[in-house]
Amino acid sequence: MFNWIKNLYKSRWYTSLIILFLVLMIYMLLEIKNNRFWLNDFQVYHEAAGRIIHSENLYQGEIDGFYKYKYSPTAALFFMAFGIIPLVLAKMLYWVFLSFIICIGFYLAFSLVEPGFRDESPAHINNLILISALILGVNLERELHLGQVNHLLLVSYLVILSLLRNNKTIIASLIWAAGIFLKPFGFILLPYFLIKRRFKLTGYFLIFLILFAVLPAIFVGLDNLPGQYSNWFGELSIELSQKQDLLQKGNHTIFSVLARYTPVRFLDMTPLFTKLLQSTVLILMAVIMIFLIGRRRNFGNCMILESSFLIALIPLLSFTSYNAFGFLELAVILILFNIGKLSKPQRVLAITGLILIGINIHDIVGHELWVLINDLSLVTVGAILLLTVLISMRIRKIA
Repeated sequence: MFNWIKNLYKSRWYTSLIILFLVLMIYMLLEIKNNRFWLNDFQVYHEAAGRIIHSENLYQGEIDGFYKYKYSPTAALFFMAFGIIPLVLAKMLYWVFLSFIICIGFYLAFSLVEPGFRDESPAHINNLILISALILGVNLERELHLGQVNHLLLVSYLVILSLLRNNKTIIASLIWAAGIFLKPFGFILLPYFLIKRRFKLTGYFLIFLILFAVLPAIFVGLDNLPGQYSNWFGELSIELSQKQDLLQKGNHTIFSVLARYTPVRFLDMTPLFTKLLQSTVLILMAVIMIFLIGRRRNFGNCMILESSFLIALIPLLSFTSYNAFGFLELAVILILFNIGKLSKPQRVLAITGLILIGINIHDIVGHELWVLINDLSLVTVGAILLLTVLISMRIRKIA
């Protein structure tokens, strides 16, 4: 049996994906056995789906308590198929679905980084996939445990890039617009595609955005729709207002890390100064993106490095938890695939960054060390190191 698996591993590149999927299924069974089969975020979506099916108000904060719905009215439509199924069964199906999406994500990422990867050594590709999964394991575990949608969004961005590579503009814009209503992270792509002169893509995106926005009216009525969106914007405002303390431990934004780890911490962090710091960082990121785009003119298709850099910025710019750093997946795979081409200093930065984004596994490092790593936002430091590697790779024309 072992020899058969070993031979399969050496001869079929997708063996690692099968292993990964089986591990995720075993993890689900362990979660059920240990009474940790929670999927709290999915439960919120499931409840919202049931409400919109029955044309009820989605936003019932006092009634919902911990399970308050904070997402768009349209997002509830995406979970209607799960909403008609009993919660426990729906959780199991969503776990299986999300596990499949995770595996698809690795396939798409490798296809984007190296379209001909299936012609390389199967054992080498299997090794890279499993190493990538190990580095991102803490994010994948948390995503499944809570039943979140971050990885769905990540894979949707990978699908968009794959479709654009094949000139499938309309479908790409449809998927892009749909993702906005799960979480509006996808707006980070809009300036990039405009700079890249993807006007047809952005035009269709705006059209689909309007269509998706009015779609819930089928269930809640056109008269009630503005009120539902007003409730959503209110929830977004509350969520953001609670996460503006840049000196707070565990704030994983790049704004907070700069404020805590530089002399900025000695300044008076007034609301005005906070906005100024955030604006300065955003302008700096925009300048870096323009630099990356400008350096690509004389070699190859360079959209992948630029896209990986941009997608990796999502957890650094948004006020979210450490599990959202799964958005670094494309950057991680791009770096691992080109690790042999990196200089020694680049390799040191890359390995350090990969360790920092993947080390904080609670059951391995223990509670006290886990809290310390989380409080210090070392995952953000690791992400910044990986972004630095990407910039250096573009300068050296590695990707």
